[in-house]
Amino acid sequence: MHKATNVGRLSSEERKELVTRLLKSQNGLCYICNKAIDPKHDRIAIDRIRPRAQGGPNDQSNLGVVHDSCNRLTGSMPTHVDFQLLENALDFVLSAAEHAKKNTPRDLKYAILHIAAGIELLLKARLEKEHWSLLFANVDQADEASLRSGDFVSVDFKAAPKRLKGIAGIVLPETTLKQLAELYATRNKVQHLAIRIPMAQVRALVGQGHNFVLDFVKENLAKEAKPYEKEMKAIREQVAELEGFIAARLTAIKPQIDAANRLIECPRCLQETLEVGSDEPHCLYCEYECDWETLARERSETGEILRCPGCGEMSCTFVVFNNDDAGWYCLNCDVRYDSTGDESYTPCPRCGEGLVKGDGGMCSDCWHQVMSKDD
Repeated sequence: MHKATNVGRLSSEERKELVTRLLKSQNGLCYICNKAIDPKHDRIAIDRIRPRAQGGPNDQSNLGVVHDSCNRLTGSMPTHVDFQLLENALDFVLSAAEHAKKNTPRDLKYAILHIAAGIELLLKARLEKEHWSLLFANVDQADEASLRSGDFVSVDFKAAPKRLKGIAGIVLPETTLKQLAELYATRNKVQHLAIRIPMAQVRALVGQGHNFVLDFVKENLAKEAKPYEKEMKAIREQVAELEGFIAARLTAIKPQIDAANRLIECPRCLQETLEVGSDEPHCLYCEYECDWETLARERSETGEILRCPGCGEMSCTFVVFNNDDAGWYCLNCDVRYDSTGDESYTPCPRCGEGLVKGDGGMCSDCWHQVMSKDD
């Protein structure tokens, strides 16, 4: 803990000692221009690194030695990139909304990157509220020196919700976790790979990310966010415009929605606009297309999929219908096959790919193969 320091009340000897100590910590450089300071010949000043009006502490940890000319030249201009954790999160979120509003491929790329970064920082801000050590991926290695320097591996997006649930009792709904997972999967593609993503899909993900931020802050960080009400107001205004984009897109495709055979939630944009049951699965909103096998794997609770005994497509996925009931469901036929009881269905014992009644029989493909051998 540093003692409060009133530079104006220091004796000349105390001031000289303070300058020597600060210059040593600054490697002899002015913290504004980063050039050498000669305390014997240069006119110098002791300045606050972060103004007290902006939350800077009133102690020596917040003091720095500068050239007097640098101090007068900068005046009240900021000399550091300086954001608190929650402030940093909200700034990324606001930047994402500003980029999304411009609606160009380049801006939407940065919108995805920034909303993902903002949400990750937001989750960390809530963990920090419990205890700063929770920011470390390995809590056992947490120490204040590493925290101050930033030289540590921090908790990531996947681990943060689990830690919030286990320690703070904050349980994010499965639908929310699914949306965030899709957002981060898209972020990873943008950040690490060549990309080709429909713009409507990106806007939808960014919009959902912003809605999560508003709800999460209101429910979990309302008190901490009060100093940033200006940023929160700007975010709310930008979200209203993003929702306008989504609403306009849904209005534009309403004729196709009304004419669709059957619609389910799209695994990409997460709108209820993926048409199934007629042709190959395709999203009316974001234009995402895939085959039945890909769709089934994305929606399966276990990752396991089987061939439907009705349509013959690899479109049966294992899903939990409620807390106690689970079974096989064909996305193409919209038919449910129970996994328990007298009429239960199980994987074909011969190929493991087809779905058959649990009486020891084989799927139709295996029967055909066996019969053709007999012939």
